[in-house]
Amino acid sequence: MPAERELSELIGVTRTTLREVLQRLARDGWLTIQHGKPTKVNNFWETSGLNILETLARLDHESVPQLIDNLLSVRTNISTIFIRTAFRQHPDKAQEVLATANEVADHADAFAELDYNIFRGLAFASGNPIYGLILNGMKGLYTRIGRPLFRQSGSAQSGAGLLSQTVGVVQ
Repeated sequence: MPAERELSELIGVTRTTLREVLQRLARDGWLTIQHGKPTKVNNFWETSGLNILETLARLDHESVPQLIDNLLSVRTNISTIFIRTAFRQHPDKAQEVLATANEVADHADAFAELDYNIFRGLAFASGNPIYGLILNGMKGLYTRIGRPLFRQSGSAQSGAGLLSQTVGVVQ
């Protein structure tokens, strides 16, 4: 990357503004800033966290289908662990989370939110808050893709059937 002074002139912003943006990009893993050395652009797949998922979906439309497949795969793989643990170690908490499913309206937006909240609730009910933090990191992308996904499936009822199937298998 060009030096800070050169870059600020090139894009027409103050050095202070540029410095703030660069620091944020560095915090998110996009850049590595080392005093006295050129700023390095990172391979974000190796250096960033879950917080960039929504940004990736917004900036790279062509990769969204693959991103969605990967997100759903990750959710499916880790949810089998935390759902099983929640029902074995904290069954009352797990049942409490599932009870919220009875209150959902029959439309895609409501079901997408419920789907996220149930998986997140069961993640925390497992007793391992790291699972919940992982889902927190996926929330922006998760809710963004959840609405169209449940609209495609026709109704919340098909989603509700899938959820009850998943829980039935775990129990």
